[in-house]
Amino acid sequence: MSAEITGTENIKEAAKRMRKVSREILDFKPAFRQMLPFMQEGLEDNIKSQGSTIAENWPPLSKKTLERKSRQGSNKAALILSGELLRTIKSQKGIRYLDKKGVCIAPPTEMKYPYMLNYGAAPYKGRRGQNLGYPARPWIGWNKRALAAADRIIETYSAGQMKKVENFMHGLGVE
Repeated sequence: MSAEITGTENIKEAAKRMRKVSREILDFKPAFRQMLPFMQEGLEDNIKSQGSTIAENWPPLSKKTLERKSRQGSNKAALILSGELLRTIKSQKGIRYLDKKGVCIAPPTEMKYPYMLNYGAAPYKGRRGQNLGYPARPWIGWNKRALAAADRIIETYSAGQMKKVENFMHGLGVE
């Protein structure tokens, strides 16, 4: 593979185009935006299935939690009290970003720590001597359906990105 470019202006222009193409082919934000609805649907499924779509079923709620939920008029499952977390996930602003590093969820106003619910909190003694803490209930993750969709999107997007590289190289006269 070789290309011959002559003249200072041609070299500068080619370098400029190379930088632009390299930025474009490394930018997977459009693919991540396409994956977002599948991730949102997957997170919702994970919560509604009580973790069975990505892991083992979650541990049952404690007797105290069940009593509190009953007093509040809610017989809903773990991580579902008001439904605010599910509404936030489904909203346009619910997931702030999805990228190579992971997912950033905008926590609902009444729940400041959605990640703690995912990972749990080790048992500890509260100020009044009560036992506090709770088990992990993994809900932030890719279930099989969302992962399959993400794989298809990345595969299609990557093929398109490679086509851009091929077109660029062809434009330089490289075969």
